Amino acid sequence: MSFIRVLIAILLPPPGVFLQVGISKSFWINILFTLSGQLRRNQSPDPKR
Repeated sequence: MSFIRVLIAILLPPPGVFLQVGISKSFWINILFTLSGQLRRNQSPDPKR
């Protein structure tokens, strides 16, 4: 696996999965988990308040 693929997979998991397996079940599961994590992070209270 090239360095660029590893870097993309760390920074942006869905494109990393796409480069590895293409559009498949794994890709859509990764999109779902990424979006649910983003929604959860946006809904959590700000710890600095």
